Amino acid sequence: MQVEEQWGEADEPKGITFSNNHGFSITIAEPHDADDHSWKQGVNGDRPTLYFKVNDVDAAYADFSDKSAVVIEPQNTHWGMRWFVVRDPNDNLIAFFKPT
Repeated sequence: MQVEEQWGEADEPKGITFSNNHGFSITIAEPHDADDHSWKQGVNGDRPTLYFKVNDVDAAYADFSDKSAVVIEPQNTHWGMRWFVVRDPNDNLIAFFKPT
């Protein structure tokens, strides 16, 4: 895997995305405060969020049948993606996103 992107200076929250040649990527990021609620990573800040890249966030949200599981409704984040986040039955967070 190679570094696709990384961010965070001195006193800022840090993060990194690794990817491979097969379309797989993983992002690790520190929790942070943000007006768009994107800081709500994991459960109580200690569990990972799974990210699934989709072609159309709003269409994926419309197709999502259990709206009671939605943690964050579709919105644009401060780091340049549109997403929504749901909680699975085991309390894991799952984000569906597309870069903007």
